Amino acid sequence: MSILASPCKSPKCRLQQLPSELLIRIFLFGQNPAFVSTCKSIYTISRSPLIRAQFILRRYGPLAALSERCLTSLPIARQLPVVDYLLKLRADPRADADYLLWQSIREQNVNLTILLVDAIQPDTRTLQQYLNGAASHGSISMVDLLVARYGASIDHGDGTVMMLACAENRVELVRHLLTRYHCDPHAFRDQYLRRACLSGHEALVELLLPGADVHAFNDAALQNAVHKNHLGIAYQLLAQGASANVNRGACVILAVQQHHVPILRLLLDHGADPRCQQDSPLQLSCRMGLLDVAQVLVEFASERLAMINTLKGMPLYEAFRHGHADVVDFLLSGGADPSLPLAQQGLHEAILHNHVACVAQLQRAHTELPLPRPLAQYKASASGPMFQLIQHWAS
Repeated sequence: MSILASPCKSPKCRLQQLPSELLIRIFLFGQNPAFVSTCKSIYTISRSPLIRAQFILRRYGPLAALSERCLTSLPIARQLPVVDYLLKLRADPRADADYLLWQSIREQNVNLTILLVDAIQPDTRTLQQYLNGAASHGSISMVDLLVARYGASIDHGDGTVMMLACAENRVELVRHLLTRYHCDPHAFRDQYLRRACLSGHEALVELLLPGADVHAFNDAALQNAVHKNHLGIAYQLLAQGASANVNRGACVILAVQQHHVPILRLLLDHGADPRCQQDSPLQLSCRMGLLDVAQVLVEFASERLAMINTLKGMPLYEAFRHGHADVVDFLLSGGADPSLPLAQQGLHEAILHNHVACVAQLQRAHTELPLPRPLAQYKASASGPMFQLIQHWAS
């Protein structure tokens, strides 16, 4: 009873749990040399690909013999000779939407792919889908097989094969397509380059850049690189002649919005206008509290004082309104005039929103400046610390 209750799961323990009558029969059969020889023969026969294929067909049926479920649970079903017999026995080669074929393309199994494609006999459209899949996985051997043996077309009208190879950063396949199949790297106004710049594939950009029109679609390649913060690619494009001031300073605006300081500095080093779109970059940086961005913009401005006081004090207004005390301090130390109309409006809103640190910065720098509104107007809305500060200031 203790043996029967044993939790042991080893083969020896499980054998000991068999009834004694069955153990005796096993012992007696084991003394017969013919039984041992028969077992070995049966084991050898069971390894036959034909026997295995027959077993799989009986268990799963012809429609699912090459399905994902079968191939996952029975590794023997993936063996090339077994697949060959399954196909000869009319198993469906396209089970589960060509599951096994896509696996063979992904693994670059040429012989298995040949077996399956020969059995499928795909039409032109399906063949192009297989070719596109091979391109996505960067399989040079699969691409060459589908083109040479089955007549798939590398250029079937829309450059999909090249685009997929570029999108997945398959640099070696792209180089192969350019050298062996003479694909045009600049087709569709350098769409491959623009995609590579968006995805951040530096090696691919380096391959596609020679001879490219970097100004296509309003320097879209550079705008893509800046948008995704790909510094190395942006440098390559600018070195190739891309315009840092493209689209009324759109790249500068993007770099500010996304707080990409190295790219912003790179653009400004290549002649971008820090005051584009009526000083929108500085306005944005002050609104967002990006002190390092504001410092870089002012550093590259030719008329720094005019920039800091642009639009009747707009930078101070944004910094006050959104409570960025460090930006307020930077602007004031750079010569910002708090008496300008918008600066006064910003101070008023800073008081109403209880941005104590901002107001304290101004109070320390300009003790003689009057409040933008009479003190009584702030009594109801200002917090205790804020009201004490402005009350002391007014007195």
